[in-house]
Amino acid sequence: MNLKKNEIEILKLLLTATDYISSYDIATATGINRRLVRDEIASIKNILKELGYELISKTSKGYMIKNKNSASLQDLQNFIEEAQKQRESLFPTQPWERSNYILKRLIDVDDYMKIDQLADELLVSRSTISNDIKNCRHSMKKYHLSLIQKPNYGIRILGQEINKRKPICDFLFTNLRQSEMFYDYLNSFVMEATSLEHGILEIIKKYDIEMSDFALCDFLLSLSVTLSRILKGKTVQESPDLSSISLRNEFIAAKEIAAFIEEKTDVHLNTHEIHWIGIELICKRSTKGLTFHQNPTIIRLADEILETIAQQTLFSLHHQPFYTTFCLYVENALLRIQYDEKIRNPLFDELKTTYPLGYYMAEMTSSVIEKYTQRKLSMSELAFFAVIFHNAINNQPDAKRKSY
Repeated sequence: MNLKKNEIEILKLLLTATDYISSYDIATATGINRRLVRDEIASIKNILKELGYELISKTSKGYMIKNKNSASLQDLQNFIEEAQKQRESLFPTQPWERSNYILKRLIDVDDYMKIDQLADELLVSRSTISNDIKNCRHSMKKYHLSLIQKPNYGIRILGQEINKRKPICDFLFTNLRQSEMFYDYLNSFVMEATSLEHGILEIIKKYDIEMSDFALCDFLLSLSVTLSRILKGKTVQESPDLSSISLRNEFIAAKEIAAFIEEKTDVHLNTHEIHWIGIELICKRSTKGLTFHQNPTIIRLADEILETIAQQTLFSLHHQPFYTTFCLYVENALLRIQYDEKIRNPLFDELKTTYPLGYYMAEMTSSVIEKYTQRKLSMSELAFFAVIFHNAINNQPDAKRKSY
């Protein structure tokens, strides 16, 4: 029997569930669009019936496989594993794809895995997996994670829970873009007024937190991963230093979002989880609606960046209102560096050639910021700076070249 990827993922979840599991929990844990879950459940019910099992449902509780026992569970587990092997599409073929798969797999398991098991799952040799793990080690550095290997046990990823969630978010976001389901994902939340996500969007609007479509999608995916990890018993147990941002209204919005989630799902978010939701709202929002509060550190950094640009390009960009907007961009970029957050711009490759001068100025911005933070700006961050520099050069009449 050939199963679809979604069917396999839902079956695995039902197999391991010890009680009823709701359609929301299924969607959260698997990353499947909520609108598709009910359709997939109907198909799974028929699949289980053919195998001699019964899927039962209960209003307000969800779904559960009836009369599971150790023998039947093992038979069903074997069936699912065989179905996975038959789906070549589940097995990445490129080295970078395998490395991403290994990283996500180890985070999901959160325990030791033997290299032979990974090799069997990916239908490659043990030596190939060993090479992929080397690439995986390199990828983990940017997430502040480490991989350890223990004889007779295998390999395992170590690191803070908040950092383990970030590669999962990247994995989901990339898949969403590649599958061309990005806007379908967003539309499902806007259109379904009764959905949890729709309620969260209303809270975000209430506090005038402006986000681009990509940032909003990123935030909702991150929140989905958070809830999925909490359901698995994996919670964040510490908060970073919030002294410079603790009074911002994004934290009030985060508390309201957490209360709304608990009311609708019974999933409790502790104080640290709420703090990280607030941080993400701050780091993923646009500068629209924000006021620059004349931070001396930001002003000095912005002045040095613009003076460097003036020396290299002869363009003076100290004029208003660009200067205020630029200071806000610099401030937000530093916050994202401080909290290891990101804002996505999928057009960074195109902007490098479309706005060459703006991109050159963005690279100079990154060089100055790196002097003080030892961190370069990400490709997406460079793209955002390239856009504002391009607009300043072409749309502001007083963006003039200096004479030396």
